[in-house]
Amino acid sequence: MLPLGTTDCAHTAAGAEVQYAENVDKNLNRLDAGQNIPGLYNNFALISQLSSEPAKDLIDPAQLPVDPKTCKPVYPHEYVLVNTVFEVIHRAGLRTAWSDKHAAYDILNGPSGVGIDDLFTPEVNSSFTDPALPQGPGPDFTKDNVNTQHYDALKVEAVLNWIAGHDHAGNGKPGTPAILGLNFQTVSTAQKLNISSYLDAKTLTIASSGLGGYVTDAKGKTTPGPVLHGALTFVDEQIGRLVQASDLNKTVFIVTAKHGQSPESRSDLTIIDDGAMIDALNAAWAAKTGSSATPLVAHGGVHRDVPGPRPREFPDFDAGNTAVKLDGSGAHFSFAESVERIGFVGAVLTTYLCEECIGFVSPTDGSISPCQQVRRVACVSLRIGIKFACQLQISDCILCVSRLK
Repeated sequence: MLPLGTTDCAHTAAGAEVQYAENVDKNLNRLDAGQNIPGLYNNFALISQLSSEPAKDLIDPAQLPVDPKTCKPVYPHEYVLVNTVFEVIHRAGLRTAWSDKHAAYDILNGPSGVGIDDLFTPEVNSSFTDPALPQGPGPDFTKDNVNTQHYDALKVEAVLNWIAGHDHAGNGKPGTPAILGLNFQTVSTAQKLNISSYLDAKTLTIASSGLGGYVTDAKGKTTPGPVLHGALTFVDEQIGRLVQASDLNKTVFIVTAKHGQSPESRSDLTIIDDGAMIDALNAAWAAKTGSSATPLVAHGGVHRDVPGPRPREFPDFDAGNTAVKLDGSGAHFSFAESVERIGFVGAVLTTYLCEECIGFVSPTDGSISPCQQVRRVACVSLRIGIKFACQLQISDCILCVSRLK
């Protein structure tokens, strides 16, 4: 595979990280992955209008790795070289359906791309609040277990519609699929979250600030904590709804899990303090360079602190983050220090209103190298409204020159 965004396939070295998750959505901040369903954030039930063809309607091809032979983006279903159970059943003339957490679950379609007749994939890592509001995107559905339950309930409604013989939106009568199902995220986040609001399993009311994962009682017995207990209760209730709606004379239910998300003993769990890590990196940089500021020198039309969207690679960026705008026509940064003194360089710049990178400037001698001669630099075109941006991953002390088209 070639890195995402590659256009000069003949001169680009092979080798790329393949990421098929929320990062391939047209808009990872929206529950509909960028389909832009009107009124969705006033009524989540409207997610039923979500397209069942994510490869066609929900996935951004600019976020996909590139096939070195065809120089075209590789969609998730194209990456799989063997058939899936959905393809086998579909080819037998039977109907198939599935609901999962990312549009990237297009991978379940298999090489044919049509293994699943009705694929319903609302984005779990999207903002729970309307990302179009002035404050920008809020925490995603996985950051609070009760919100994850709201998310899973949307998928349960789709499955209930399939059981009744409809499509995921409850329309038509194409018939009950021969194979159907969904992925529950509620137990996953209940295991991962340290503290969260939760469903009180005894009162069936919403409580706040419960302990996630497992707890050990006075006798040394390990049991689900309040958040996980509530999550298991919720999932049990939802499976019960599916069972009650099904014809049990000709239906087999399989409840399984592919992996856990936390150790049963909390003493085996180490929670990393991201803030402390960042502080330590900043301190190391300052000690090495004698400055707390990144030693970048601007050349040409460079504008700092420009409001910008959250880069896909960093979904946890603050909604009010700022970036750097390069007007093009040779605008760039350079390093004043030598490579030997700095020791390492790693940074990410977001440049606006550019469509391609024409070269890379060396911070040591100012020379410009053609793009194809530079490795470990990913230049990705992102559509931001009606504008284009070029996402530059800067490594090995190499900087990019951009220009307008």
